[in-house]
Amino acid sequence: LFILINKFNRKYLLITSIITTLITLYILTKLQSNFISFIIRFILGITNSFIDASGNQDLRFAGGVIGAAFGNVDTIYTDAIVKTDGFDCGGVIGFSEYRDASFASVQTINNCQFDGLLTGETLRRAGGIIGNATYSSGRLDCRVLIKNCLNTGTIQSKVKNYDQINSGMYIGGILGFAWGAFTLNIEDSINIGTLD
Repeated sequence: LFILINKFNRKYLLITSIITTLITLYILTKLQSNFISFIIRFILGITNSFIDASGNQDLRFAGGVIGAAFGNVDTIYTDAIVKTDGFDCGGVIGFSEYRDASFASVQTINNCQFDGLLTGETLRRAGGIIGNATYSSGRLDCRVLIKNCLNTGTIQSKVKNYDQINSGMYIGGILGFAWGAFTLNIEDSINIGTLD
């Protein structure tokens, strides 16, 4: 009898814990208009970070979360402040390269949001989600998919004249620059951030 009561108490505690968690999440969703945004921001996200890579115009691959990505990236939120003067700078990913030798898959960047500041004196190839997307094989059947991404942040290059150190160019809300003969699809992604 003691064993049965003990098992019942464990199940009861587990059920109570699950119900409490669900009620808490329900209340939080009422406070947050977007439950997915809440999960990304507070459970899976990176918040209040600052990256200072300024002062070096030859610096490559600066990102709010990832400098260089060679595989799939899924569900990242950041409100980072990224200060850099180099190439291939992104709010989430600085540089993304497709590297599937079998060409059997698609490199997917999915469900990412940038809500911070990407700034520099001489930004080149800068984007709210990805600064530069390219490939390593040189084949047309390389496939890159950017989907369900949102930029609400600011991308700001202080030098806007092409003749001034070849900068202030290739800036985009989602993707700053795409290079090479490969298939690139951007789906269900929105930029409502500021490009300056």
